[in-house]
Amino acid sequence: MILVHHTTDHAAAIMGASSSSELSAEDIEELHNETRFSRKEIQRLYERFKGLDRSNIGVLSPHDVLSIPEFAINPLGLRIIGLFQNTAHGDEINFKQFCTTLAVFRPDAPLDAKLQLVFRVYDVDDNGKVERHELFNVVRCMVGNNIDD
Repeated sequence: MILVHHTTDHAAAIMGASSSSELSAEDIEELHNETRFSRKEIQRLYERFKGLDRSNIGVLSPHDVLSIPEFAINPLGLRIIGLFQNTAHGDEINFKQFCTTLAVFRPDAPLDAKLQLVFRVYDVDDNGKVERHELFNVVRCMVGNNIDD
């Protein structure tokens, strides 16, 4: 488990659990190995994460993530945010979840990882298949009422 070195009296917790903390060299190395982000990219992502954490609690709410313009204007933004939370408890997104989900959007990310993400966007009930009603709901979300049954 990745721990964060804190500059406050908060207890050590999963990476990103306190936005007043700093990443250790071990944290950065683990994320680099898992996501293939460069060490500089990880530092920049961490600064962005801390900036989005307006409550200064070390986790992001869906509302925090929606302050990113690319998510706010995307009709599937809330669904994609839900994928950040695939291992989260409740609605909170920690820094590791933030990085590992964003890594799929890297140009050099494996095609199968990108396809799995797209599939998960469509497979709303997470049963391993995209059913007709799920496909219809996602398409309707993207095009609005410009499509009928």
